[in-house]
Amino acid sequence: MLALEHAVLARGPRVILPDADLAIRPGEVLALLGPNGAGKSTLLKALSGELAPASGRAALDGRDLKDWPAAALARRRSVLPQHNHLAFGFAVEDVVALGRSAHIDHAARADDQRAITGALTAVGLASFAARDYRKLSGGEQQRVHLARALAQIWEEGRPTEPRYLLLDEPVSNLDPAYQQTVLRTARLMAERGCGVVISLHDLNLAAAFADRVLLIAEGRFVAEGTPAEVLTPQQAGAVYGLPMLALRHPETGAPVLLPAMGEAPRA
Repeated sequence: MLALEHAVLARGPRVILPDADLAIRPGEVLALLGPNGAGKSTLLKALSGELAPASGRAALDGRDLKDWPAAALARRRSVLPQHNHLAFGFAVEDVVALGRSAHIDHAARADDQRAITGALTAVGLASFAARDYRKLSGGEQQRVHLARALAQIWEEGRPTEPRYLLLDEPVSNLDPAYQQTVLRTARLMAERGCGVVISLHDLNLAAAFADRVLLIAEGRFVAEGTPAEVLTPQQAGAVYGLPMLALRHPETGAPVLLPAMGEAPRA
């Protein structure tokens, strides 16, 4: 299991999250929600091993992330950061193939190709394999990078060991149809046995696609549980300083939160 154990997460002298205690469960989607600056990206960096806790620890299968060899850790967890830049004229499938670099000497070339094809298919870009990455739209490029992250931990069938996919605001700047594609892909990976952590700003997308929600504000975990338990007008309204109303999705029964138009946001 991937976990933070009483981790103090800081950027330089500034403590962002003073007591992060969180376990990522294989087979589920966990959505991180909270205002800008709440600590969502910091939490993901700690879970990925990019940011070492000032105290406490981040661990995979009971072993500190800092003690894992880089390639071995890369085969178990994959990260899609908020910003991805690539200036070279690579074909789409070559960009996705970058995700397989940790599998050199650990997988046959046929396995690598199956992973690349499977990842592109999962994000709806199988027909784009030979296209020039630079000529794609911004949203298409974002989906290529998601495919690269998927290919990094891809294994046919259910993984022999739990894998983890960490996505930092993957649906920003995407239209509603592409947002659905990305989040359905996250659900697909969870159904394949991966633990998926995804930071979002859209409360209703989190309610629709996440198994578990963590609401973060001002350096603390405000609430954690199912979307129905966490995404109440009272809790979400207090965190965002915005009066809210709650409805139910007519098909799924998931909570749908709307701003109360008669009241001004709280400063």
